[in-house]
Amino acid sequence: ESLAGEKHFGISEDSLLVLAKQIKSIVSQGVQVGVVVGGGNFWRGRQSVDMDRGSSDYVGMLATVMNCIAVGDALNKVGVENKLISALKIDKVAKTYSIPEVLTFLEQGKVVLFAAGTGLPYFSTDTTAALRACEIHADAVLCAKNAIKSDFAVIKRSPTPKESICPPCSNTSRIIYSSKELEAEIWHSFHPASSSIFLASLER
Repeated sequence: ESLAGEKHFGISEDSLLVLAKQIKSIVSQGVQVGVVVGGGNFWRGRQSVDMDRGSSDYVGMLATVMNCIAVGDALNKVGVENKLISALKIDKVAKTYSIPEVLTFLEQGKVVLFAAGTGLPYFSTDTTAALRACEIHADAVLCAKNAIKSDFAVIKRSPTPKESICPPCSNTSRIIYSSKELEAEIWHSFHPASSSIFLASLER
C-alpha cells in the first residue's frame, strides 16, 4: 500500500523512487536482497463480498506482479540490476520461480523481485516472504509494515526496532521490523556480517 503514496490507490512514482533508493543503499553494502511486494494498493481479497476466495487471491497475485514491474523499473532508473521472478508462469514479463536461478541472480548482485506470492490461494505475501527466505537460506527478513500476518505468526511492530525468530525457518532466518521507514541502517545495525536478506511485503 505504501507504493500508492498519498493517493492511497495505484502507484506513486515518488514512492517508488524512495523505495528504490533505499534498496540501492542496502545493495551498496554488499548485501544480497530479495523483495516480496504485496498488492494491497490495488486489491485485497478481504474487500470482496461474493467472489470466490481462490479467484480473489489470484487477482491479488496479479496485483503483486504489477507492483513488481513498477519496482523493477524504479530500480533500473537508479542503476540497480534486478530480476522479476513470478510464482505464476508469465513468460512475457517475468521468469518462473526456480530456486537455483534465484540463487544465481543473488550471487550476481541482482535484486530479486518475487511476484505472485506463493502462486497458491489462501497464502499471504507475508507467508511468501518466510517461505522464500527458508528456500534461499536468507539471514533475515525485514518487514516494512504495521504487522507480520503470516500463516505462522502475527507480530505487531513496536516503536523501536526489535527482532524475532521466524517460526518456520528459525534455523536460518530472523524477522527484523521497525516502525520507521526501511533504511539500510536498520539492516546494518542488526546484522552487518550477513549477506542475504528479504524486504518482506512492502505495505503500510
